[in-house]
Amino acid sequence: MTRFMYVTEGNKLVGMQDVSDWPIRAVYTANHALQSAGRDGFVSDKGVSICAFCRVIIREVEIPAGQISHGICPACEASEWAKVSKLLTVRKQAD
Repeated sequence: MTRFMYVTEGNKLVGMQDVSDWPIRAVYTANHALQSAGRDGFVSDKGVSICAFCRVIIREVEIPAGQISHGICPACEASEWAKVSKLLTVRKQAD
């Protein structure tokens, strides 16, 4: 089974590493080193969905480990809709 360690800073994806053949001790050591550097890691046999705008991890998804699906997080979705609304308001005033 393929397993990946997803490296995060805050909640943003900053890296990934295939740890399928790593001994559990090596995974713990790597995670401890990440935490010492202000980052975190989690291991999963699933892929992840990240926001296409801010790279926040939205959730794990049923795709192979190591693959990324792009979506949009609630904060960026609200921000983008606000931009669209502003554009429509400006365009309506110009008419």
